Amino acid sequence: LQFNQENIMKLQDCKYEEMIDGLESFLELIAADDLVVFYYSGHGSRRRERNRSDELIWSETIACIDSESSG
Repeated sequence: LQFNQENIMKLQDCKYEEMIDGLESFLELIAADDLVVFYYSGHGSRRRERNRSDELIWSETIACIDSESSG
């Protein structure tokens, strides 16, 4: 696949608010029939939790540069 540079949005070393703003801007630009690639390279976390159906699932997060560790 090849993408036009004008259609590429790059966020780097984002704080939480910058990440949210960037993702909201990204979502405003795409249409229902667009091909979208979201690539993330960085830290995150995951934990086991129960969903609404009481099934045990993995919940995953993206860690922003201003994320704090809970210990």
